[in-house]
Amino acid sequence: MNKQKWLLDRKKGIGGSESAILLGLNEYKSPLDVYLDKVDPNIKEDIPTLPMQAGTILEPLVAELYSKETSYKLKNPNRIYKHKKYKFLIGTPDRFSERR
Repeated sequence: MNKQKWLLDRKKGIGGSESAILLGLNEYKSPLDVYLDKVDPNIKEDIPTLPMQAGTILEPLVAELYSKETSYKLKNPNRIYKHKKYKFLIGTPDRFSERR
């Protein structure tokens, strides 16, 4: 799934990061920010901060090190999952693990 499609599909539901915002656990965004993002037809990407950039760069390395340390094979699902009953609840896991 390309990034534009992924960003567009995320507008159709509430994911883990947004759940934290809606519960008041994020000091940088409010529930109103989530609402405005969902109703705005334009796709807006956050301007990546230094920690966000570091996370993006380091994620494959951390996954590889974890795989070596635990003997779990990691798989990138590259899709959005929806709850069967509550279609607005979505998840986009970075990796799934399985024993080798």
